[in-house]
Amino acid sequence: MADKVTGLGMLVDDLEVQQGEMPLLITLYNDVAKDRDGAQHEDVLMGDVELRTNFLYRGEESLCAVDDMGYEKLASVLSIPTPYLMRLNTQMRQENINYWLQDLADKSMRLFTKNGELIDIQVGTSIELLDVLGILQERCDGWKVFQVQNKTNAVMVDILDCETAYDTERDTYYGGDRP
Repeated sequence: MADKVTGLGMLVDDLEVQQGEMPLLITLYNDVAKDRDGAQHEDVLMGDVELRTNFLYRGEESLCAVDDMGYEKLASVLSIPTPYLMRLNTQMRQENINYWLQDLADKSMRLFTKNGELIDIQVGTSIELLDVLGILQERCDGWKVFQVQNKTNAVMVDILDCETAYDTERDTYYGGDRP
């Protein structure tokens, strides 16, 4: 019975079976704040940065290690399709990323690192996930999050109000938003 439709082509119950119970906005906000706590940032030109065996360097100075999440951030910033990049071996990833870093050499980026790992990259004016979550938490306390898309120039958070229901003959619809 389709009593809770997500707009994502599946029921809310099915979504929760697939990805686990949806977290409350405050939980997601606290998790993101914890991840950012103690992070450092450094502004660099793309042309000054080079990837060598899972580490970003500026000249001979090691800036940070790059794990899978870091590769996803680099792929997004450099407009490389993430699934393509993640299928490549380390050498081919390095060559692809270094090519695009040099192609965009005059662009500035801000690298966020924590414990020596790349955790985020900003290019130009960026909308911060933590800021968006803070605004949403103030206005939508108690709502649940079922999807977050944090891109280089946009943050999309799909949220659901499980307290307010709209009944029809066949279905129950819950209010939601995608800010």
